[in-house]
Amino acid sequence: MEIEFFHNSVCSHCYIQSRRLQEILKDFPEATVKHRSFPLNLHSEGPKSSLNAQEREDVVAMWKRANRVDEEKRFNVEALESGAEFVKPTSYMAEKALKAASKVSDERTLWALSDAIQKAYFENLLDISDIDVLESIIQSFDIDLEAWREAFQDASLDEEMNRDFDRAESFDIDYIPALVVNGESVIKGALRTQLVQEKLNNIRQS
Repeated sequence: MEIEFFHNSVCSHCYIQSRRLQEILKDFPEATVKHRSFPLNLHSEGPKSSLNAQEREDVVAMWKRANRVDEEKRFNVEALESGAEFVKPTSYMAEKALKAASKVSDERTLWALSDAIQKAYFENLLDISDIDVLESIIQSFDIDLEAWREAFQDASLDEEMNRDFDRAESFDIDYIPALVVNGESVIKGALRTQLVQEKLNNIRQS
């Protein structure tokens, strides 16, 4: 079973589904996972700045909704509500960092790195569009930092990300998280564990 996991570093429900999917796949040892980027808040139209009151309220509301479906309630709403420093990041740098990491690490490490980047954002309120923040996270893994830096400078990474976007479009994926199984079956959304298990079992038996 081959699974393509379309997600993005600033997608709250992707963070939730990542944990669920890792649990689900314990029952599918034959499955392999390929991580795919999806275009979500890739670029900013203006300079980076702290959120105004309304923008902060919007993020608080979004993260509260995420906590309602996240089994572990990991989204740090309390810090946001208390006025902690927070800059809502774009996703381009984090997505590019993951593409570079895919060149110098295995899929298991890549997945753990993706989770760590999202944890830095959703739980620790770090700016994951900041290269120093990303490098600090990468250094906590068994990844050759200099090799990663070299890969990060490769202009072909943008082309690879665009190919992921095109592939998502070819499956009519218009929101994430989404799974493409065996190149044909699409599972969209942060679905409950049991429902995803049922869908994967049906695919396995077909």
